Amino acid sequence: QITLDRISADLGSLSASLDSANDDYGAFSTQVDDVFYQVKGRLYGYWKLLQGLERDFGNVISERELQAVWAQMLESMKEGAMMDPLIILNGSSDSVVIPSHLAAQGFYLLRARTRLREISDVLQK
Repeated sequence: QITLDRISADLGSLSASLDSANDDYGAFSTQVDDVFYQVKGRLYGYWKLLQGLERDFGNVISERELQAVWAQMLESMKEGAMMDPLIILNGSSDSVVIPSHLAAQGFYLLRARTRLREISDVLQK
């Protein structure tokens, strides 16, 4: 459970970096792709790590009836990690013409973090 809490905390700091980059850089800034790929790499690493933990602790996940929430968390991490736009854009979140890839990635990150916190809460009881 401590490992899950630390991953959750790190995802929270990644979310803050996405938010800061969204505010600090323009739509076509070269710094935006640095932030995007840092988050992408971290999500990929956590996705793979948590897949391994699922194999190792599958019985605990089953006993606590966390299979569905665990699968949703992994899927959200995978979606965020597998984003692969040709050009990383930092438009406004409601733009039709210039999307915000950071906002989209942030959505998957926060959805995964929410599920991770749910799992941690159940395991803590």
